[in-house]
Amino acid sequence: MGGERSPDGTGRPGRGTGRALVPVLLAAVLALPAPPAQAAPSGREAVRSGADSGGTAADAGGSGAARPAPAGPPSTAPARHTVTLLTGDRVTASADGAQVTVTPGAGRAGIRFTTLRAGGRQLVLPEDARPLVTAGLLDRRLFDVTELVRAGYDDARSPGLPLLVTRRGADPAAGLTGPGLRTTARLPHAGAVTVTKSAAPAAWAAIRSQRAHLARIRLHTPAAPAPGPGSTATSGGASGQGSDATSGGASGPASTSASGGAGPAAETHTLTVRHLGPDGRASSVAETMVLDLTGDVRAVLSDAAGTSSAELPRGTYVLVADVVDFGDTDSTWHRLVQPELVLDRDATVTVDARRSAPVRTSVPRPDARTALVDLGFDRRDGDRPGFTLSLAADGFDGLYAGQIGGDVDATRMTGYLASTWGVPGPRGDFADTPYTYGLLDTRPGGFFTGLDRTVAEGDLAAVDTRLVAQVPGRPATKAHFATAPGVTGTLAALLPFRLPARTVHLLDAGDTQWSGAFGENVPGPGGLPTEVTALGQGYRSYRAGHRYTDRWNAAVFGPMFDFAGHAGRRGDTVWFGVPMYSDQDSHRGGSLTDTASTLLYRDGVLLARSGAGNLETEVPPGPGTFRVEKRTTRPSFSDLSTRVDSVWTFRSDTAGEAGESFPLWAVRYAPPVDDHNRVRPGPVTVLPVTVMSQPQARVGAVRELAVEVSGDAGRTWRPARVVPAGGAGYRAVVATPPGAASLSVRAVLVDTDGNRLEQTIVDAYRYASRERDR
Repeated sequence: MGGERSPDGTGRPGRGTGRALVPVLLAAVLALPAPPAQAAPSGREAVRSGADSGGTAADAGGSGAARPAPAGPPSTAPARHTVTLLTGDRVTASADGAQVTVTPGAGRAGIRFTTLRAGGRQLVLPEDARPLVTAGLLDRRLFDVTELVRAGYDDARSPGLPLLVTRRGADPAAGLTGPGLRTTARLPHAGAVTVTKSAAPAAWAAIRSQRAHLARIRLHTPAAPAPGPGSTATSGGASGQGSDATSGGASGPASTSASGGAGPAAETHTLTVRHLGPDGRASSVAETMVLDLTGDVRAVLSDAAGTSSAELPRGTYVLVADVVDFGDTDSTWHRLVQPELVLDRDATVTVDARRSAPVRTSVPRPDARTALVDLGFDRRDGDRPGFTLSLAADGFDGLYAGQIGGDVDATRMTGYLASTWGVPGPRGDFADTPYTYGLLDTRPGGFFTGLDRTVAEGDLAAVDTRLVAQVPGRPATKAHFATAPGVTGTLAALLPFRLPARTVHLLDAGDTQWSGAFGENVPGPGGLPTEVTALGQGYRSYRAGHRYTDRWNAAVFGPMFDFAGHAGRRGDTVWFGVPMYSDQDSHRGGSLTDTASTLLYRDGVLLARSGAGNLETEVPPGPGTFRVEKRTTRPSFSDLSTRVDSVWTFRSDTAGEAGESFPLWAVRYAPPVDDHNRVRPGPVTVLPVTVMSQPQARVGAVRELAVEVSGDAGRTWRPARVVPAGGAGYRAVVATPPGAASLSVRAVLVDTDGNRLEQTIVDAYRYASRERDR
């Protein structure tokens, strides 16, 4: 029998029992060009593809696909925000939605999540909150990560989550009582209540215990008025746009305007859905989401009698039905999807759980367990933005899938099943797993009706991976997330390691492409990891049966260009977002910093400054000589690359609509560091050096390259002899500074067009026998 293996050999590990909390990573790769073509391995091969925008620790991940020549300011240096949901589950997301991690709250192991990404918004809905959202008790915006960040309720800016609570009975403004709940004001028809995020799981339990006495819980935003009489939703039945369209009560993460092929607003039809359970009888534990083709939730149909109806505009819809006892983490989950429903007349759809079948996968290694299963689909509508919807669980046990109706064209929909596996270890948290499996199955044109896959080792590629330490013993996380034709993003588990570490990633080959993500961490609020250095890798494919090598977090950390558009100009709009902490193996990197600044000069006059390490501004039209100074420090977070400064000088003129990439250079270093980022010193240091320019920029040939080194953290410098080594490579040769604990490097590069770089990296790498005491 297929399915995940379990200690008792039954393939049923028992959902929600004995499982540690494993964060999951969502890669949303929307509207990006195709990833680079497959690279053929030659024996053991180093993986050296680039990653996404840099600047802060959170900026390294997401898609690493190559970008086109700049058409305007790219989304450089998106900030990472962590949001604690009302349920106590924590979601961490980059501002552009490229990466999302979901960690169940304390005592909530085994909770399953529905994720919906549409219209630039991200919804993360825990299973035990769904019935209360459907009934109209809970405002859906409480689970809209994009809205929570926009309103300023991310964890960095708000220790609490403000609510407007309307109670049933004579005193609607009485608020809430219980652990983690504080009533702060009595407003007309509602009480203002703050949930203390650190106690959110207990507060959620108190809210659920009082739900019979509650009429409505809304997100309290500064622009949201207190609800008046009659503003509460009706429990049960269909939840559509109604009075919640503006408050997000039942609307999806996109707007609620008629879309998805909807006709005139006056033409509507009745959609009736009958829910049948596994026994063939009407099911009271089921609901169907009705989405238009943009991903807007137009109705949620659920009723204790098993049948529910909604009046909807004429149009084309997608139905996502779940037959499950929400909140019971041991209950069987039947997900059925109708890829397309053309509503041009009244219609009745029967959701029959018996039409679903088990979804399961078996892998060869007997000690492997699933860390994450992600069952979802991407739905597209020609050239218009579509949406992605998925169900995340910690295993295959009790997971069923089925399709209602026929397929659509393969260009319009792709179902997928992704899973991440490892060795759970004694704590069940997959720490230091010696290997992982990364699997992705797809179904073009529709959704799965069951799946039973048996994986053979020969179907996969093996990537031998070294995780190098900046600070030995520090925790780290590592993930691989997948894409494939028709699949824009999947979830993957962030698995913990203690640095330095080694592991082997066993990955699906062929059309599946993989992007790695790594973070060296320190404990953050609530014990969750906070990334000190975050590294990302571009998507690439692998060949089945071949072996590859990969290394992460190796010094020297410094500036790098991996696509056209890190810095440039369109018209007279200038932007600058060069990643400053990419590792030796060209994984784009960002870091937490003590200080960061970017200064922009034109003809010696300061035009703009930024304290965030990135900059966008308007400049006077016409030509000029520009100087950009980008400086960062991070001694509080790492003793490697404690200071990174780059000063670029170049000419630029008003650019056309297509934009231009600035003619910038970077100098990269490749010392032979060990797993602790140390080099054993000899009497002479021979340091491999490479120069690189921003892709698609018009630069001259290298006319001058000078390198200096320091053994006292940049207080004194001595010149190195620079010897060409072919192509863009050089060797910097210098007597090793006596008594040095680390080596710092400084370079000046000038090309034949007059473009100039002055780059300094203090504490570039450590010496093994002279390392500072730790």
